[in-house]
Amino acid sequence: MVEPIRSRASGGSGRKKSVPTVGRVVHYVLKSARGIRAATIVHVSGTGQLVNLQFWTDGDNDRNDPEVICDGPTAPTPALVWVRAVLYSDIELPGTWHWAPRGV
Repeated sequence: MVEPIRSRASGGSGRKKSVPTVGRVVHYVLKSARGIRAATIVHVSGTGQLVNLQFWTDGDNDRNDPEVICDGPTAPTPALVWVRAVLYSDIELPGTWHWAPRGV
């Protein structure tokens, strides 16, 4: 069974917990800690502790990020990057994901 993960956006202890599911849009913190990117969950582990994501790059602004691999110096920056076995963190730690805040 997949364990619910408390959303930092949900606030207090009496609020609903969220469960990661395929297709949900979340935030991914780049491993370089140079920013946060929107990502889609593409796979959830059996326990729900790890997910695979595809995150959207910020075009040429992400060209030199180690996670964004270009096919050559003149090749376009890829629009999507696949990352696997990503842990949830309520704190924005590099290489983790968290729920996108709501109503902010």
